[in-house]
Amino acid sequence: MCLPAPSRVSIASPIALCYFALVLIGLFATLAIAQAESQPVEPPEKKRWEQLTEILAQSPKPESVRAGFIQKRTSLLLDKPVVSQGRFVAKGQAARLSLTTPSPVEMRFDDKLMQIYYPDDNVLEVYRIPPKSIAITAGRPDPKSLAIDFKLSDLIVDKDSNMATLKLEPKGAARKHMQRLTLVFNARLGLIISAKSIDTAGDQTDMSLSEVKTNAKVKDSEIMLDVPDDARVEYPEGQPVKQEDR
Repeated sequence: MCLPAPSRVSIASPIALCYFALVLIGLFATLAIAQAESQPVEPPEKKRWEQLTEILAQSPKPESVRAGFIQKRTSLLLDKPVVSQGRFVAKGQAARLSLTTPSPVEMRFDDKLMQIYYPDDNVLEVYRIPPKSIAITAGRPDPKSLAIDFKLSDLIVDKDSNMATLKLEPKGAARKHMQRLTLVFNARLGLIISAKSIDTAGDQTDMSLSEVKTNAKVKDSEIMLDVPDDARVEYPEGQPVKQEDR
């Protein structure tokens, strides 16, 4: 599961980041290892999924993404919102998120692992992406995949701005971590550009991309983490990651 060490919770919201970043790079991983079975949907919701499918079919499919990233986390336990900023770069099914404020954090995601490096602590956290994670194409919400864990309670389409807002309610295991998830899909770019989540404690996390450039040349080295050899490696899930998954 995408859960951080308690001492570093304030730096970012890993649960929300897990959903958002994995969706952005072309993956949608459930927070639980076991996935829920698909449930029948009512006709109104089915129509919304079909409408989303049509929007996706008419939008481009970016092969790479460069953008600025900002996250604002609001919690009853915090005196004021915590704002994190940095840069996001993705290519294929791998991406790197580099946060510079309030503290430096480096994250890398691919179809097998999520790695989070904290330079100030010289600690690398490694999380396994569930084997049955659902692959989709860069930043494009796959209706069939999302329907496993979410109900599409509303779909708001603004043709003037080419934006589609997905209001999602978690089902099954996802309800243990999240109350609501809202994604904004830019049909012109073919990319999710913002997300808002509210977890079960009532904490809200808003994330967005800015100055987005798609299909720009991205070197493989740009999405790799530069972690010192003496960094302490932690496995918050409790199990070391197999060598073939590295």
